Parts: sequence; C-alpha cells; structure tokens
Amino acid sequence: MTQAEKAAKVQRLPRPEHVERLDVPRLLSLLPLRPYLKVADVGSGAGVFTIPLAKTLWDGKVYALDTEQEFLDTLQERVRVARLGNVVPVKMEPGTVPVELGSLDGALLACILVHTEERPGLLQGVAAALRKGGWCAIVDWRASADPSQGPPPRQRVPEDEVLRMLREAELRITSHRDLNDYHYFILALK
Repeated sequence: MTQAEKAAKVQRLPRPEHVERLDVPRLLSLLPLRPYLKVADVGSGAGVFTIPLAKTLWDGKVYALDTEQEFLDTLQERVRVARLGNVVPVKMEPGTVPVELGSLDGALLACILVHTEERPGLLQGVAAALRKGGWCAIVDWRASADPSQGPPPRQRVPEDEVLRMLREAELRITSHRDLNDYHYFILALK
C-alpha cells in the first residue's frame, strides 16, 4: 500500500470531534430499534456505530459492511474486546449490499455516501436487502456546512439528491431533519 493510499484511509477514519458531534446515543434514539432486529451498518469502518448498535440489539444481529478489510479487522478486535457475539463483519464491494434479499429490518448509512460514487446502486441494494416495513437511516454532511470541517464540499451529497435516490429505490421518506449544524438525518421505509 502506498503512502497516498494509507493517507486516504486515515482521512476516512472519523475524527473524535466528528464522532462527538454526531452524538451516537442521540442518533440511535431516532432509529426504530428493538433488541431482536437485524440491522446493517453500511460503511461501518472501525465500528463507531456498530458497537453501540450491537449493544442495543442484544437479541438481534448487526451486519458490519465495509469495503476495507483493515477496518473490518479493527472492528473484529473491538467486538472481541467488548464481548459481543451478534456482530457479523462482511466485506463488500463498492455499491453492493452483500446480505440476503429481504433479510434486514434496518440499515444505517452514516457519513458513507460521500465516500462512494455508486450511490444509486448502493441505495437500491439497501432497499432490496430490507424486508417490507424495514427502514433505512442516512446521516451525512450538509452541503452548506462549514467547509473546513469534514469532507470537501464537492464530495458532499445534497439532501435533495439523497431524497430523490431514496424515492427511486422505492423507499418512503418518513423523517428528514437537521441533526446538527453539520449533518442531516433522513429516515425512509420500504
């Protein structure tokens, strides 16, 4: 791996101030979670949301999906230390959701759309993986947020574009709001 590739991966790791700004417990309180659900953390990285989801879904399952094996390896170690037996790390290809069709109760995509060019395909894949009545939650960077924070503005995905892609994936928007000064939150149902 070249130095540029390593630097790009480090750029994708969430900075502590960004994680704090997301307020994981508050975000999870906005999701329709029940202890027995099967939920995918799409673009899980090293598990910022995976670990709290797994603790909440103690009788369910969390599929941690990521394109980077290094992140999944780090996540597996964190899961082992936390003694969680309900996390399934899954390596995915960009724009795919490698779980059984109609098998998920929910999917969380937190600050991941800025990192993929395969956005429509990814959201179509999420929709196909959801059971009828399943939900998809998206948290991402607001296009108008401070450009010195987070990804470059040209990478950010405007909310109206995400709403359009969700509708094209035949998901119904049930909630759309600003999460904070930097992020928006969208909840959609199948």
